[in-house]
Amino acid sequence: MTIDPGDPRPAYQQVADHIREAISRGEIGAGEQLPSLRNLAERYGVTPVTTSRALDLLKTEGLVDTRLGTGMFVRSKRPVMHVASYLTARADGSRATWSSEVDRQGYTTSQDVTEIGTVPAPQDVAERLNLPVGNPTVVRRRILRIDGLPVQLSDSYYPASLAEGTELSRPGKLRGYTMGALERLGIHIDRFRDDLYLRMPTPTEARKLRLGRGIPVLRLLRTTYSVDDTPVEVADQILAGDRYVLSYEVPAHPPVQ
Repeated sequence: MTIDPGDPRPAYQQVADHIREAISRGEIGAGEQLPSLRNLAERYGVTPVTTSRALDLLKTEGLVDTRLGTGMFVRSKRPVMHVASYLTARADGSRATWSSEVDRQGYTTSQDVTEIGTVPAPQDVAERLNLPVGNPTVVRRRILRIDGLPVQLSDSYYPASLAEGTELSRPGKLRGYTMGALERLGIHIDRFRDDLYLRMPTPTEARKLRLGRGIPVLRLLRTTYSVDDTPVEVADQILAGDRYVLSYEVPAHPPVQ
C-alpha cells in the first residue's frame, strides 16, 4: 500500500487505519510482532517519523504494545469478565464469586490485599453509606489479577461501627468473601446498586494496572444494602477499560409470584 496524496486524512492516519484493518481482519495476529519502523516506512512510502506517529496512535487505542528492546507487538486478547449477575443468589442459596466466574471462563485468578485499616470516609463513599464525610470506615484494598495481569483495583468500605473488631478489619482471606463475612455478622443482603463512571486513569491507577497510553478505566461504585435497606458496604472498583466487558441482563417483566 502507498499513501494516497488525494486522501484528506494525514499520512500517519492512513498508515494507522491500514494496520488497524489488518489487525481487525486477523492478517496480523494477537501477539505477533510488527515490522520495524524502517520496514513499515518503506512499505507505505513515508518517513519513519510518520510511521512512528501511526504506531503511537494505535498504542493509544490499546491495539499494540512496545516491548523494551524487542519491538512493537499486537496486544494479546484480553480477558472478558461478565459482571452481570455473579452476586445473585442461586436457587440453592449459594452465590458465585468474582474468582469463580472468571475461572469459569477459563482464566486463572489471583488477588492481593494491599491494605486493611480504618480511614476517613471519602465523600462518594460517605454519601452512599449515609455517613458524614470523614467518619471512620474500615477499608480493604485489593488488586485483582487475571492470568497474572492486574485488571481491577477494589477498595471495600464498611462503617467502622459495623466492621471494627470483626474479620472485616483483620488480615486474611474472607471465607465466602464479603457476602460470607456480612452474613456471619447476622447481616442479610437484599440488593446492590451500581453507579458507573468512565474516565481516564490517574497516574497511580495507570501504573498499578499497567495501562497503555489512552486506555480509560471504568469506575464502578457498588453499594450493598441489607434487608432493612441499610447500606453496609461500598465497593470502589477501578476496572481496566480494555480488559472487561460489562454484560447486564435486565428482565422485561417482573418475576412471577
